[in-house]
Amino acid sequence: MTDQQAIRLMRARRHSGFETAREAADAYGWNKNTYKSHENGKRGIRAEVARRYAAAFGVSAAWILTGEQPPQWAGDQAANLTNIPIRRIPKISYVSAGRFTDISDPYTTGDGDGFVSIDDTDVGARAFALEISGESMLPDFRPGEVIIIDPDCAIKPGDFVVAKTDGDDEATFKKYRPRGHDDNDIEIIELVPLNDDYPSETINAARPGRIIGKMVRHIRKF
Repeated sequence: MTDQQAIRLMRARRHSGFETAREAADAYGWNKNTYKSHENGKRGIRAEVARRYAAAFGVSAAWILTGEQPPQWAGDQAANLTNIPIRRIPKISYVSAGRFTDISDPYTTGDGDGFVSIDDTDVGARAFALEISGESMLPDFRPGEVIIIDPDCAIKPGDFVVAKTDGDDEATFKKYRPRGHDDNDIEIIELVPLNDDYPSETINAARPGRIIGKMVRHIRKF
């Protein structure tokens, strides 16, 4: 039930007007790490803690814990959350993503930051989440928003991808633009930012690299 509790808690927090878990924890004086561990499904929620969250967000503790007694705004979907398949995606750093094909388990390198829960299972087994940093992909992708990357998904021109050039520790998130092949049949790839203030990057024979995976989900902040 932990994943379903996490989804209901997140919905209650957002309905109360808090964009992030940190904002809610700051507003009510809760321990940020403890609250985040409840909302990302890493820890179960005890009854007395559920009552505290319920009072803050204007819902019933029973709904947070079991899905029963849903608030009116949640409708029938809230009462049936236990029937929705939940997938927990490891959230890793750009350093871990950059090393993705160099290590056997990219989720145990010490660069992880918990999990992200999504309400379906239509992603590959090696999918991972990244939190966007920097402003190179503005205005469509803002710092702090989360993207889900699938290394096993086919890529086509115009897709958004995570890539890494050799010699760089960190991966980068850009738009994929293939530019053909050189005389030695080595593919030329342009990695294009959406923000015109940032330059494009190129993967080619002189600057080798690889595509790590395709963005398949974008979790926006409003």
